[in-house]
Amino acid sequence: MAGQEGTSAPIMPYTTDYYAEFYDLWNGSFWPPQWKDIVLYWEVIQSLIASRKHDQESGTINVVDIGCGTGRVLKDLLERSRDNATPLPNVRFYGVDRSETMLRRGEAFLHAHQDLQNIAPVEWVNVSGEKFTSVLPQLEGSSDLVAWTGGGFSHIDTEENQLLFLNQMAVALRSQSSVGMILVLDQSIPSRATDPATSEVFEVPWEGQSIEKPDLTYHKSVNDVFWKGPLRYDCWTISVRNTKKDEEVHKERIEHTLLNLDEENWPGLVKRAGLKISRVQEVDGLGSCYYLQKLP
Repeated sequence: MAGQEGTSAPIMPYTTDYYAEFYDLWNGSFWPPQWKDIVLYWEVIQSLIASRKHDQESGTINVVDIGCGTGRVLKDLLERSRDNATPLPNVRFYGVDRSETMLRRGEAFLHAHQDLQNIAPVEWVNVSGEKFTSVLPQLEGSSDLVAWTGGGFSHIDTEENQLLFLNQMAVALRSQSSVGMILVLDQSIPSRATDPATSEVFEVPWEGQSIEKPDLTYHKSVNDVFWKGPLRYDCWTISVRNTKKDEEVHKERIEHTLLNLDEENWPGLVKRAGLKISRVQEVDGLGSCYYLQKLP
């Protein structure tokens, strides 16, 4: 693990090797493997495979995971395929994220698990969701599923930039039968964020042990939370200690933003991008998954 200097000034999350492992450990404490959202993506992929088989088509099924981080969703989909002995014929995955550090960790995981790597190819791409087709022009009009998973869509901190991503989704989707999916967590939906427990899991202190280096422990502080209009700011500190030497080896202060979904204007924003909301799947205790399709 690369040694990075600690800092007391807030920095962008997802940028250090320490944060990447912290992210996996911390998220794993409340998003266990095969969590509630995975079945939604799995069902769409299986439907796409069945449709290709019915129509006797053999082209590649391109699945794009936007804001993939270290690849939680991609790993779970591949593990589901392996564990259920259900192949993913002609499926090609793209893991897209603006953090090279997170992508590097996800790629390393698959390199260490050849059985998963053999199920379907995964290409890891360092670019933001707002401009992913500029780096991946081959996905323009050839993407069968474009999904912003894990609630990361709310990290886009202006509606103007959200529209940029929606435009990218519209450009990428192959046809009206292709699917866009955006998971928005309860804490970012005003009408659903009524239970304090929906955000409490993100705010409380946490401690966990490194898997790669068992002598290291991660400590997360309680969040400082404040609002600027519909934009929520969470600040917390991560410290990493070497328990064997009883010393702190890394410390960083994180600033994390989430934009509340404007529920009244959301359908219009989607329509401006040439898309429509085909349905909404509420996932109890997690959020709402919006299924999008291209307009005729």
